[in-house]
Amino acid sequence: MAADPPKARRRQARQPDGGREGDRRRPPETASPGDLEFWRLALAQPDEQLAVMAVAERVFSMFDGFACAVRTIDPRTGRLTAAVARGRLAASRREAIQLSRSALERVGAGGIELPPNVRVSDRSGRLFAGTRPGFSVPLVAEGRLVGVIDVEPRRESRQVPAARRLLEKAAPALAVALRAVRELGELRANERRHEELLDRANALVLVTDGRRRIRVFNEAFCRLSGFPRHQVIGVDLLDLVGHSDRKSMLRAVAAALRGRSIDRVELGLVTAAGSEARVAMSTATLVAPDGSVEGVIAIGHDLTRLRELERRFWQAEKLASIGKLATGIAHELSNPLTIISMSAEALSGRTAFGSNEEERELLGKITEASGRLQRFSRELLAYARPAPTQTEIVDAGELVQKAVEYCTIPIRQSGALVSVSLEGDLPKIRGIRANLIQVLVNLVTNACQAVEGGGSVQLSAERRSGQLVLRVEDDGQGISPELRERIFEPFFTTKRPGQGTGLGLAIVQGIVTSHGGAVDVESVTPHGTRFTVTLPGE
Repeated sequence: MAADPPKARRRQARQPDGGREGDRRRPPETASPGDLEFWRLALAQPDEQLAVMAVAERVFSMFDGFACAVRTIDPRTGRLTAAVARGRLAASRREAIQLSRSALERVGAGGIELPPNVRVSDRSGRLFAGTRPGFSVPLVAEGRLVGVIDVEPRRESRQVPAARRLLEKAAPALAVALRAVRELGELRANERRHEELLDRANALVLVTDGRRRIRVFNEAFCRLSGFPRHQVIGVDLLDLVGHSDRKSMLRAVAAALRGRSIDRVELGLVTAAGSEARVAMSTATLVAPDGSVEGVIAIGHDLTRLRELERRFWQAEKLASIGKLATGIAHELSNPLTIISMSAEALSGRTAFGSNEEERELLGKITEASGRLQRFSRELLAYARPAPTQTEIVDAGELVQKAVEYCTIPIRQSGALVSVSLEGDLPKIRGIRANLIQVLVNLVTNACQAVEGGGSVQLSAERRSGQLVLRVEDDGQGISPELRERIFEPFFTTKRPGQGTGLGLAIVQGIVTSHGGAVDVESVTPHGTRFTVTLPGE
């Protein structure tokens, strides 16, 4: 029976899970002839390493008392890929493969094409030191040499011919098994390489089976969706698609399963954060080696940023058009309103007119209406053509203080409790002082109207990464998600008729954007609304 390798020899061995190219060191002269020697195992795939070990164990048990070696080679190059030996190897022969013509003929491989470094002669080569002549059995599978088994007796033995015939009978099965294991290992290695390539690709790639279950989900998809791969594998593809786009995705998948490719289907991808990313996907049929439809492959790219830029572009175009219209309206209104206002004032000064209550009420309505229209006209002009003013260094605390002072009337009318919180180290900002104050005045006024009848409004300012962050927050009824998408549109208002022009937030956004900042809104109905203005520090 083969003895277990001593611990010292195991440390020299190249184990199946890795290591350098191979251990080329000659075993010590004091090594026992029963020692096992491992070398070049690291060149083979793990599955092949284990298979060679298993075959070697079987051969060692069959030929107890013989020096034996099992070596596998690359059929294309003849390069040694794995080897295990029991016995003391001759250092100069351990990688040489020499076969006899008769050995090849006995296994039916006399006419096969051999790799360039495999020698064929009248007799088999010697592999071990201190042994008697033995034999080598080539391992041939599908007309290709995949390895060789060397058996050499340590002393003269009459069992050599019988042992050779026994091994030659087993050789075809061993060769087929080794080749199958190698091909399986190569297949798995290719799969790993393909997965790595897919993960390195910038494109979005996923593969489903015939039931839409996800089988491949590359790294680009993981980054975009926020879902780790293990949470997505096996999930129905439609579960990752927004409800409004599921029919489109279903049609594309159904067409691919029928063998028809679909180019560029735009849809919303559900993300782990609960948002939706816009993607464009093209689907194609995934065909199995036997020609049957195995599933669907979908390749696409992220459209989220593009769609956001398009939205901003069209918003800017719309604002520009409305701005031109607003300028014309304001000019057309200006002169008639001035005449109406002046006429109303003149009539109210006459004793003959306005002597009774009804006339005085009519004059009051005319004056109020003309005043409201004049304010609306001024807001149109402010929105369409903000007055150019020299920029200056502005103190954030002063902005907040002035805004509260200017909002005294709406604060008092709404009954709101206003609180102010300022950090001690606020950054200075460069901008147009009057316009920046107007931003806070508009936001505070809206907040007071949102809590009309009593509520709280909070103003705060802080430094964040060198930027100034201003917040105006109220505890009113909040804004529904549908309305939040439109609140910055010109002339859109949620107030009652006559209470707002719908230009306040559009003006706020225009001023903040012109200062290189951004304005965001958060609102949860019915728990209030928070506007956050971020401006670059000086």
